[in-house]
Amino acid sequence: MSFPFDRATQAEAAHSALDLAHTWFGEAGLRPYRLDAGHARSVTGGAAAEAALQRALRTAVDPLGVMAAGRYA
Repeated sequence: MSFPFDRATQAEAAHSALDLAHTWFGEAGLRPYRLDAGHARSVTGGAAAEAALQRALRTAVDPLGVMAAGRYA
């Protein structure tokens, strides 16, 4: 979802709204299919088993850790 805002005067409010949207959707059990780097840990780190599975999949697919290094580590 995207919405227009004035970066000079509304950036803080827009980021707060995005954080709240991630929280509400996560609480409803809805996971986004694509995350920005700022929310990757907050959404995926909530469940230890889910985070462990993601690490295992990443290791299997990219054992050297060269793809998107640091983003989903």
